Amino acid sequence: MRHLLLLVHGFPTSSIDWYEVAPLLCRDRRVCVVDFPGFGFSDKPKDESYTVARDGALLDHYVTTVLGATSGAVVAHDRGDSVALNFAGRCASANLRLPSPTSCSATATCSCHCRA
Repeated sequence: MRHLLLLVHGFPTSSIDWYEVAPLLCRDRRVCVVDFPGFGFSDKPKDESYTVARDGALLDHYVTTVLGATSGAVVAHDRGDSVALNFAGRCASANLRLPSPTSCSATATCSCHCRA
């Protein structure tokens, strides 16, 4: 199984930020993207708080429960940097091997490219 690479979008954008880059990264990785609630193709629930902590919890759920991953890497930009740092803190608390994110400067829509 290839290593997981999670791409995290910024504000006010969506996973479309990674549209051209994801295929280039697929050669030796499983590349996954997520649209946070309220962004891109995800639901836009009313009366929902759109917080960094809530989105960090969503990344945690997506990576550990949906994908079943225990290791990988994160690339983020803009507001996604803060969300990814929150997620990295959760990983450290749970002793997962997902490193601190690298910065490139409800219901969520999630997808993986280049599946093994």
